[in-house]
Amino acid sequence: MFRENKSHLQTELFNTTTLMHSRTIAQLQKIRLKKVQPVQPLGKDDPIWKLAGAGDSGLKDVAAKHDHYLAEGEMAWQVATAATKPGL
Repeated sequence: MFRENKSHLQTELFNTTTLMHSRTIAQLQKIRLKKVQPVQPLGKDDPIWKLAGAGDSGLKDVAAKHDHYLAEGEMAWQVATAATKPGL
């Protein structure tokens, strides 16, 4: 009895896996098109341009070490806020 059930479960699992695999392949073969709205380029007077250079730190390697600087700032903030919490 157990062998029959085990064999039945294996067959069901195989059929389910095969069905899922076939469905996945069919989904991958579909092409979806999405209409996008045209975008206007930013004008010379757009406020975003006022931000350029606003955060100048004087560091020359920010692009290469940005994760390091973000983590360093986060750790300093955590230490500063922990010092203001009573009982810590």
